[in-house]
Amino acid sequence: MMETSATGGPMLPTASMNSGQDKTLDLIAGDFVASVTGMPRDMIRRRWQKKPPKQPDVKDSATDDNDPDWCAVGVTDTSGDANAYQVHNQTGDGSSTVNRHETVTVLASFYGPNACANAELLRDGATVGQNRAVLQNNGMALRDFSSVRRVPELVNQQFINRADFEIRLRRHVQRTYPIQNVLSSDGTIMDGDMTDTFNTENAE
Repeated sequence: MMETSATGGPMLPTASMNSGQDKTLDLIAGDFVASVTGMPRDMIRRRWQKKPPKQPDVKDSATDDNDPDWCAVGVTDTSGDANAYQVHNQTGDGSSTVNRHETVTVLASFYGPNACANAELLRDGATVGQNRAVLQNNGMALRDFSSVRRVPELVNQQFINRADFEIRLRRHVQRTYPIQNVLSSDGTIMDGDMTDTFNTENAE
């Protein structure tokens, strides 16, 4: 049985909005990167998978031209605003919704001969309103972004071209808890030598 404000004890939310985390949030970020850069969706990969896929094959290691362009995307930080606020809904037994705004940081690491170019394409394309449809459809908006950082990796005695780019997104998270309406209350008010009792009941 789910706990409510009437039963006492810890309460879990009965509904949540825009609270997707982990894999769901990474996939949304990947969809956004693919849509803005035009890169194939299967070349936009989630970071830190349980079974990481192999790095895309290099057709000819002697020339950069045949190296594949791909990207690793993942949420690295989610920070909520200092204060959440509650809104009570008196419908039925009643409920209260906790509202908080969050900043979500997404790290996109581009690999391949066009790593920096693709990172810059994401940077500039993200400023076009129509290109942010993926974010808007998932209750998010663009806040700002970092500079493009070129950080080649040395793998098997060979440098792999890499460019890192961070995007910071904003979203409004809502969680509804079964905090029921107060139908009546009673108590005692004491002020010095004066004592008064009260009893009140909410009108329908």
